[in-house]
Amino acid sequence: MFSEMEALGIFDPSESQDPEILTLYKFWLEGRDEEGWFPARDFDVLNLPRALLPHINLIKVHHDARTFEVRIVGQHVITQGGLNTTGRFIHEIEGAESTQKRAEFCVDFNLPYAASGKITWGPNRFNNYAIGTVPLHNEEGKVSHLLSVMIIRSPTPQSSQSLYSGLSSSNLPVDDYQPFDEAFLYWQDKRSDTLVPLRSDLDPLDIHRLLPQVMLTDVHCDPLDFEHRIIGEIAKGILPSGKVGARFSELPGRGPDSPIWNIHQTVAETGIPRYGEIAYTGPEPDIDSIITLLLPFSDDGKRVTSIMAIIAIREQ
Repeated sequence: MFSEMEALGIFDPSESQDPEILTLYKFWLEGRDEEGWFPARDFDVLNLPRALLPHINLIKVHHDARTFEVRIVGQHVITQGGLNTTGRFIHEIEGAESTQKRAEFCVDFNLPYAASGKITWGPNRFNNYAIGTVPLHNEEGKVSHLLSVMIIRSPTPQSSQSLYSGLSSSNLPVDDYQPFDEAFLYWQDKRSDTLVPLRSDLDPLDIHRLLPQVMLTDVHCDPLDFEHRIIGEIAKGILPSGKVGARFSELPGRGPDSPIWNIHQTVAETGIPRYGEIAYTGPEPDIDSIITLLLPFSDDGKRVTSIMAIIAIREQ
């Protein structure tokens, strides 16, 4: 599943180099309600930053038919893309197969995403584009609309480069790693009708195969800090400085602005899972880096109070 998403060019919108996508992502984060949803009923195109209006797509989700109907298209998207898709369904547009699959990803996992590539639809094919998409929700917390901003440019020569080069973390995996997949699907199943699964629904027996790789960390507020509660045997061997009851602020290399602090802070503030890779600095000569999946949990379904990490190693 995740290898297919990587093939589609999906990555975390917070890592985008396009200010329009970053602006949309910030608008979405700030517009979420106490349940963690962005209510479609409260959305008004005119409340968007004016600079985004020429770049938007607003798409209605038809769940029963699993189709996506384009309702609003910005002028930049029409003129630079060479095609006005207003009123059309994405699956009916020739060359938009990847767009359909990305929309399905956003609905299925209720996660924002960004992507970039070359246009494969309309007369202006092979222009470069970048897109950021966020979900809007109905009163039941179900994704009812997708809101995107798209920037289209004429192609310019550039070197081939992996989407993940230079990234320290993402809400998509750094590796196609089966335990990450298993843990993410477990977390997704436990979400139910809440943005963040309840800590009380986390049953270690359900993930007993993963327990040696698990670290469970409490999130403290005022001031922000993180405290280890459970450390599996494999995780303990990889991170010998970690111990149950220890707070990150007390541990060398884990305080504010450290990579491990920053990725936990991002998960705590957004309630969105993240994958990360951190250079290993311990005594084991065969370990190059530590890769991890961080999954948020909550006491009330809203505020993140615990983070479960699945730890693995990348060898030299």
